[in-house]
Formats: sequence, C-alpha cells, structure tokens
Amino acid sequence: MIRKIAWRNIWRNRTRSLVIIASVVMGLWAGIFVIALSRGMVDQRKEKMINEQLSHIQLHTPGFKEKQKLADFIPGAAQILDSLRNMPGIKAVSGRSIINGMLSAPGGGSGVQIIGIDPGAENRLTGLEKKVVEGTYFPDGKNRILIGRALADKLGLHIGSKVVLTFLDTSSNILAGAFRISGLISTGDIRLDKVRVYARSDELQRVLGTSRPFIHEIALLLENDEEVPFYRAQLKERYPRLMVEAWYDLSPELRYLNEMMDVFLYIFMGIIMLALAFGLVNTMLMAVLERSRELGMLMAIGMNKRRLFLMIVSETVMLALTGAVIGMVLAYFSILIASHRGIDLSMVEQGMESFGISAVLYPSADIAYYPGIALMVIVFSVISAIYPARKALKLNPSEAIRKI
Repeated sequence: MIRKIAWRNIWRNRTRSLVIIASVVMGLWAGIFVIALSRGMVDQRKEKMINEQLSHIQLHTPGFKEKQKLADFIPGAAQILDSLRNMPGIKAVSGRSIINGMLSAPGGGSGVQIIGIDPGAENRLTGLEKKVVEGTYFPDGKNRILIGRALADKLGLHIGSKVVLTFLDTSSNILAGAFRISGLISTGDIRLDKVRVYARSDELQRVLGTSRPFIHEIALLLENDEEVPFYRAQLKERYPRLMVEAWYDLSPELRYLNEMMDVFLYIFMGIIMLALAFGLVNTMLMAVLERSRELGMLMAIGMNKRRLFLMIVSETVMLALTGAVIGMVLAYFSILIASHRGIDLSMVEQGMESFGISAVLYPSADIAYYPGIALMVIVFSVISAIYPARKALKLNPSEAIRKI
C-alpha cells in the first residue's frame, strides 16, 4: 500500500519528477560510458602489450634484465624452445637475441636496441609482419633489417638505405655489421619505434663470429589468458635456473592499472551519485513542504511516523531507481554499439600512440557492474530521503492542517 501511494505521489508533479529522473539518467549514462571508455582503453593497452611486446610469459637468465649483457644468454635455448613448442596450451614461442648498440647512417646515428629474431616464430608470436607499413618483411637476401618508421624519420632513412650496426661482443670488443633496410614498421608505440631494430638471429651470430645461438629471451603466448599463473608456476618448476615472469611481473603498473579500474568505477560513480543526491534532497524537500497540509491530515487520521517515513523514502528510491534503470539500459546499449563500431580518435592519434594506445577505442563494461551501481543508487537515495523525511516527521498535525 505504501509503495502504491509513493508511486502516485511521484507523478503529482510530473515536470519536477521528470527533471530529476532525466538528471539521474544522464548522470548514470555519462558515468558508466566514461568508465567503459577508460576500461576499454586499459583492456586494449593490456592486450596490445601482451600480444605485441610482453607476451604472456618470458624466460631470462637471472640478472639479464638489469644489465642486459651479451654474455647472459640462456643455456640450451634451442632445446627449451623445442620443448615449449610441443607443450599443450602454448600458442606461440619465440627466442630473441637482445643487444644494445648504435645505428649509424649518413644522416646521423642513434642508440638502438637490436633484436635478433626468427622471422617466422616472431611473426606467429607478435604478428610483426602486419606492422610493416612500408617495404617487405625480411625478403630474400643477406643482412636485411626492419626499423621503426619513427627512427627512419628521425635519421632521414628509407627502404634500401644502408646502415651500420655497432655493438660490443662478450669481450667488450667493438663489432660492426652493414645492413640494408627492407621494411619500416609501426607498432603504435612511438617510443619503441624510435629505438628498436629487428634483424635475423643467425645474421647477428655471423657478425659475432659464432655458431652458438645467443638467445637472451624466450617469450611465449598461451591459448588461454586465465592459465598464465598455472603455466608460470609449471615453468618455474621445470626451469629453476631461469627467471620465469608473467606479463604482470614484467609490467606491474599495467597490472595495478587493470585492478584499480574496478575501484575507480565505484569511486567515480559515487561522486556522480553524491552530486545527484543534492538534487534528490531538494526535490523531496520541496515535495514535503508543498504537501504539509496533506501530511498533517494523514498523521491526524492515524498514519504513524514509521509509515510516513517509509512513504518519503519509497518516493525517493522509486524516483532514483526509475532514472537509474533507464540510464543503465541506455548505457548498456550505447556501450554495446560503440564496442562493435569503435570510437575513432584519429585526430589525436599521435598523442595516443605515444602512450601505446590505439587511436580507435572500444568501450568495455562488465555486466556484473550494473547490480553494484543499482545498489549504490538505492543507498544514496535512502540517504537523500532522510532529511526530507525528518522534516515531515517534525510536522505538527494540527498546525499543518491549518496551513493554506
């Protein structure tokens, strides 16, 4: 009975009720959509980092990441690679030689990170061939390399340009090799494109004057993201002398950012609901003051304070929930459409690429968030109803009835 009376009371002043409902709708829709956009950005960056740079798991010798010495190669890397390729649940594996050196060209020089790869294995792992925006991905011929388009622009290089790669061997002797640029790549991360150079591992070995493979890093991609902790533990047990690290060990800030998004969602929605709460308080307080005579009459004929309090609270909750349901439905379908079509932000593409984020964003919001948001709406609307309800309870029935 109280709920029915409360629902009718909401629509006695239709315009005022519609305004506050519209405020709740727009507030929740905007809040959820912004959160979905942020979540989509974080998810895209995470996926991009895993698929194109970090992989799910990496293996190194202890101390290699800190010093990156040429001598810190993985012993028996060829056998480990063969073993991992035959391991069920592993999608792709690639071994890399990582050497810090210099790239010299007629237009100048630059410090670079030279990455020796097996072109086929690396392409299966990171899709490197798809990132070639000009030229060819390791064509036939000796001493071919790929460099970032940003690095090429910096040094005035182009397809076919001849460059010299210089680095130190294990005895700190200076070695140099002449290479020709076969392709320019764009990974979507300008910072990496300015420093990375890709060459064939066997050709780097030839410059080093050794037939022994210098594999410093083994990266692997799993078929199932959720099995990363299991495979990490299994590989640690299998290769106790190696550092076995998952993507969240390699990039803890990416992990924390991913985890913080859930907290950020509720903080952000809490701020929006706090702002809307003032509107609800104002609306319900006006409703109570306008209906002082009516409320006094109800108290005079026997409505107790508990029922009067519940009626005011019910009106507030129904008002807020009506807007919340519409807002959440609107947000759900807006996110659904945007997640398929994407939001093109190519006008700020360069700035976004500098943070390793694609220029096309795909919002993402888990359906599990919506019950939590609905609960927040109920809590804030109940809190908003307390002051107007207390105002109603303080009315003197005999005085209220005589009001004009």
